[in-house]
Amino acid sequence: LLSNKDPQHTIYTAISEKLFKSYLESEYVSNRNKQTAKVGCGDNGHFLDVVLFDNLRMTSTEFRIAIKLYAGIPVFSTSSVTQTACPFCKEGVLDKYGDHAIVCAGKNDSSTRHNAVRDRLAKAAMDGQFSVSVEKKDVLSDGSQSKPADIYIPFWKYGKAVAIDVTGAPSHEFCDDVSESLNKAANRKNDKFLKRCNESGVMFKPFVFGSLGNFHEDSVAIINRIGVAQSRTRGCNRGDCVRWLKGALSFNHESSGQCYL
Repeated sequence: LLSNKDPQHTIYTAISEKLFKSYLESEYVSNRNKQTAKVGCGDNGHFLDVVLFDNLRMTSTEFRIAIKLYAGIPVFSTSSVTQTACPFCKEGVLDKYGDHAIVCAGKNDSSTRHNAVRDRLAKAAMDGQFSVSVEKKDVLSDGSQSKPADIYIPFWKYGKAVAIDVTGAPSHEFCDDVSESLNKAANRKNDKFLKRCNESGVMFKPFVFGSLGNFHEDSVAIINRIGVAQSRTRGCNRGDCVRWLKGALSFNHESSGQCYL
């Protein structure tokens, strides 16, 4: 420790890791809460680090809901929600943890969140001086009407264009590996478009985000590249720009589930 440049940080990190491991191994903590904790650690939950300005703001109600989701605290009281049918989609069942409310398709919330993330990412790319097209048609050379590009950037890497397909994955579908739902969504998109895009001379990248603000590794790479480009045009620190963009994409107030509010 004496030779360490930051002994206090080293001690804090060691204690935090030990406490987190003890929490995950505790027999008194439900599996659901353990998985929620895994989703909320690491690079996730960046909305907590973001300086609020312009339209990047959260209401007090949205903030309370987000914190409860990450902490595994019931969003609804057991008295108000006990396996009640969702009044918006008429198909799902509300639960006290708000799992259904995150992915409810009622009032087009799924499309609203998808579009909010797509537009936020596209705006950041344009801010980084990338040439950007949203929902570009005729990307594939096979003559099909399929649209693999929610965001199309003609000069991305190695002089090649990239088609970025934005898609959400429900983080509440917990499993032993919390990245499994993200990987499933990314693999599904790659199976559908990767080969066809390569044959058309276009790179293909799925941008998969979880309902609790976590990202697939390919999404993180895209965020890092765009964040670094933003830092050059803004003249600010690279790390700050990347963290800001992750936070902006982690939680969009435009996409809050109507089931909650």
